[in-house]
Amino acid sequence: MPKLSKAYVFSASSFLFMYISWALWWSFFQIWLTNETQGLGLNGANVGTIFAVNGFATIIMMLLYGVIQDALGMKRHLLYVIAVLASLMGPFAVFVYRPLLETNFTAGLLVGAVYLPVAFSAAVAFFEAYFNRVAQHFAFEFGRVRMFGSLGFSIAVFISGMLFPLDANLIFWAASGAGLALLAILCFAPQDFKTASRVPVVDTVAVETVSKVPTKVLLRDSKLWILAVFVVLVWNMFSIFDAQMFPDFFAGLFTQVTVGQRSYGTLIAIQTFSETLLMSLLPMLINRIGVKQAIVLGATLFLIVCGVPAFTLSIPLIVAAKLVHSAFVPLMILGIMRYVDLHFDRRRSATIYLLGFYVTAQVASMLLSTPLGMLRDMAGYQTVFQVMFGSCLVGIAFGSWKLLPDRDGAKNLH
Repeated sequence: MPKLSKAYVFSASSFLFMYISWALWWSFFQIWLTNETQGLGLNGANVGTIFAVNGFATIIMMLLYGVIQDALGMKRHLLYVIAVLASLMGPFAVFVYRPLLETNFTAGLLVGAVYLPVAFSAAVAFFEAYFNRVAQHFAFEFGRVRMFGSLGFSIAVFISGMLFPLDANLIFWAASGAGLALLAILCFAPQDFKTASRVPVVDTVAVETVSKVPTKVLLRDSKLWILAVFVVLVWNMFSIFDAQMFPDFFAGLFTQVTVGQRSYGTLIAIQTFSETLLMSLLPMLINRIGVKQAIVLGATLFLIVCGVPAFTLSIPLIVAAKLVHSAFVPLMILGIMRYVDLHFDRRRSATIYLLGFYVTAQVASMLLSTPLGMLRDMAGYQTVFQVMFGSCLVGIAFGSWKLLPDRDGAKNLH
């Protein structure tokens, strides 16, 4: 069975440890930046600036990763680079990043904007594009591999929720350990995967034809811009909500800081574990209702995720709303990935997916992170969530109107 092939197991385990390494520190990154006891005690504007500059650097790296990997096909060179860098997260955060942010904010900002995107924020997007190509080659469902990323995130957040209150540095050292595990996995790739890595993904003439098409030509494609606008209105707002706003907001609902941090870790662990299960089940729903409908449905779920905390401080209601996130992420990631396969040239799939989805979100995040951080300082988290709620409403209307129906992309499947 394809799902039990060595290539599948290799892909799933690679995804698992990449996401564990990333999530161990990323899930508490905003709390680490803002917490005055265990972290740096930065204000919303400074945190927004960090996210904005990191976002800009992530854009550059995503483009480079996409273009390089389109040329490499299934070769694993970039995977090794990422694994080595991930294994260095502990020394970097403890001995370089934190001291610089505390003594010279600008220097720390720039150094972090080089390392973090290359090792993690752009790398995670690259992993999704790369292993989607692997899944197509070995004929297994990408969602069944991607779910191990969600499982890894769930495991990592639960561990971080216990480590962070003890010593914030522990989450970075744990990330290094997971990075070393990823590197070990990559060194023992199965033989059928090594053989496939040496085989061109498409014929030579096709590669030469695609390589002559510059990325700027893609930017003239109206389909890409329609997707980009939708991503800005919905996924971008989710990214800022989830990474820059929600962690400290939720932990702050509790009277004791450590209780809030542990509760946040437990909530996100449950949410991402549920996401793991749905990542393997929702492809059937997407097949049934269609790609466009699945994407719009995902956007509708985000209305609940950000809408409830925008209008109430009830912890049970906010917890329930955050668990809806479990279905939102698979619908959006798998839906947009299939949308790209359906409506664009598959030979440029890595570049188009990174450009139309992740790069677009990062551009918008770069522009909006600091203003939204300043708005949070002036008016509070709920006002920011209300702005995000309005953006998502506009995104749903726009997506329902302008995203292409599945039948329009049928010609690209042959």
